[in-house]
Amino acid sequence: MFIEFQEMYQLHIEFDNYVKENGLNKKLEQMQRNKRLLEKRKLFVEWYFVKTQDDLSVKEAFINLSEMIFASTKTVQKDLLKEATD
Repeated sequence: MFIEFQEMYQLHIEFDNYVKENGLNKKLEQMQRNKRLLEKRKLFVEWYFVKTQDDLSVKEAFINLSEMIFASTKTVQKDLLKEATD
């Protein structure tokens, strides 16, 4: 369990670096808290799928994400689909 936590922690560090490197922090800081959290969750879902697309099946990625962000797999799926249609 500790190893899984370490992996999730490392993923969040990598994601924060991704957000900073791509200049998304400024945009997120200007949003209201609810919108900012929703946008950050969507960015994380998209980033995680790109990062793991060669290593995990879609189903595994949905399950992993739902466990990491405490949301249902349906919510994760909606976040990813919304990104694709925007």
